[in-house]
Amino acid sequence: MAPTIREVGSPPERRPVMLYDADCRFCVKWIARWKALSGERIDYCSYQECLSDYPEIPVEQCREAVQLIETDGRVYTAAEAVFRALKEVAPWRQLYWLYQHSPGFAATSEKLYHFVATHRYSFSVLTRLLWGRSVAPPTYRVSSWLFLRLLGLIFFIAFASFWAQSSGLVGSNGIYPFQTYLDQLGQAYQGDRFYQAPSLFWLNAGDAFLQQVLIAGMVVSLLLICGIFPPLLLLLLWASYLSLTTAVPVFLSFQWDSLLIETGFMAFWMAPWVLRERWSKLISPSRIGRFLLWWLLFRLMFESGVVKLNSFGPEGENTWLNLTALDYHYWTQPLPTWIGWYLAKCPHWFHAISVIVMFLIEVALPFFIWGPRRLRNIAFVGLVGFQLLIILSGNYGFFNLLAIVLCVTLIDDQSLPRFLQRRLASPSFSWQFQKRSRLGWIRLPVLLFVLFVSSAQLLTALNWVERRPRPNNKPVLPKEVQLLLSRVRSFRSINSYGLFRVMTTERPEIIIQGRHEGGDWQTYDFKWKPDDLSEPPRFVIPHMPRLDWQMWFAALRPNFRHTQQQWFANFIRALLENRSEVTALLKRNPFPDSPPDAIRALKYHYRFTSFQERRKTGNWWKRERVAEYMPVVKARR
Repeated sequence: MAPTIREVGSPPERRPVMLYDADCRFCVKWIARWKALSGERIDYCSYQECLSDYPEIPVEQCREAVQLIETDGRVYTAAEAVFRALKEVAPWRQLYWLYQHSPGFAATSEKLYHFVATHRYSFSVLTRLLWGRSVAPPTYRVSSWLFLRLLGLIFFIAFASFWAQSSGLVGSNGIYPFQTYLDQLGQAYQGDRFYQAPSLFWLNAGDAFLQQVLIAGMVVSLLLICGIFPPLLLLLLWASYLSLTTAVPVFLSFQWDSLLIETGFMAFWMAPWVLRERWSKLISPSRIGRFLLWWLLFRLMFESGVVKLNSFGPEGENTWLNLTALDYHYWTQPLPTWIGWYLAKCPHWFHAISVIVMFLIEVALPFFIWGPRRLRNIAFVGLVGFQLLIILSGNYGFFNLLAIVLCVTLIDDQSLPRFLQRRLASPSFSWQFQKRSRLGWIRLPVLLFVLFVSSAQLLTALNWVERRPRPNNKPVLPKEVQLLLSRVRSFRSINSYGLFRVMTTERPEIIIQGRHEGGDWQTYDFKWKPDDLSEPPRFVIPHMPRLDWQMWFAALRPNFRHTQQQWFANFIRALLENRSEVTALLKRNPFPDSPPDAIRALKYHYRFTSFQERRKTGNWWKRERVAEYMPVVKARR
């Protein structure tokens, strides 16, 4: 083999030139990507056209590897040529530094390059499978534009849904007035209350201010949909919803409430700093901001899957591991749908296979988020399809819609339909990189902080810390880290997730009844939770009926305990007083004219009927009384 030529007599004058093999489709694809990355700093030319300008370089040398000819006449080949050509582009800048200074990195890189070069056909097929027709650097102009508008829609749904219930839930005449809770927090935290429990309602805890915040949240959400200065609007939405969850933890403590707050916080770092974001002038989002949203989506799915592997019920069983969880899920979940009734009738083998598929989607598929275009598209289809199936079988407010909105960030512009790509390439559209803002310098520290905190939370959530040996009973996480986690937790902006960690295998329901003295017991009917056996399970998304959800959690307790369920005691008291704000949350108040003299709560076990039972009775549910949940309470008490 002839020696490699390291210098030419007539170097290029303006900029370096990279020679490549135009007959190699694999080379042509990757040259197109490198050209997009290096911009105008490097000229790219096939050796078939330009080799005559550099007669010192033999044809065999060009066929074996790319050649980079610098303006000083020096020639670099193979991996070194690639690293030098892209040394101004992150993360190639760091890789080039490793090539120069890290022992063994250069030799390994060259061997890997020559292995790929000698198996070009195989890697060309692999490239087509993983990237598709184009390996050009992905851009995310359309998906980021769409993501912010869909996020604004989710915020609007969240504020509007709670606004419709707020007076009966947390108003001064509601079930659990938030002023009372803030008074308790104020006494506990004293001067540290803004940090321990961040909320705008420390400034004003009146009903009017609550309504103003909720209405303002809806207005700001609509402005975000219109693209008016997104960073400021996201900051306002984050602060407003955080204030609500802090002041109303009884009814706003679900994981999707925390997920919405964290999504708003992460989206702030991706949003473009422009007064008005227009469709005709799309802006490429910040890479760090996009990474934060991908990391959030990864944690949401991965943690939800893995926690099921090491979570055991009260009797030591793990229905996820023994593949029986979905035998119970469709009829024990808080608010099932009528489609869930049919899914519950599927045979056990179908449910077992569904659990296996669920683990593949929640545990394995999130890693595709970090892969090339085709893998990201597979992750998008799988995760979105999974959320749609959940929507069909159960009502979880805006949670599944928010998860789908996060998945939108995975779609790059090259994955869009051809007609839309042609439209974006027309002269009427333009795009630009996001301009550096005054807060741009802080994105990297925020990224490192989020990675550190969320990784520590991940270890804790998965119980890996508890499974490792701890000599002398010393915790693996230092006290400083534990203190940091507790401080961060109050802002609900970096969270851990684990939906349905333990599957319930029974469905207890609380039936509340009242009566006038000497009369019969009359049942209070709820709008969405099962009461009437003949009432079919209905769709309620994207609305989130907070009282109905809390009743599901209350029923999981053996019986009523006032010290643990103050909100339930307040609820019963409100029914005894016939408060219109509270009874408006119900489907039917059996005492519209005068309040009852006594109320009791009974516990039943509910279950879906079979096909035969439904044909015979017309009922969707069957039930069995098991206990008295709360004894008779009279108005004078």
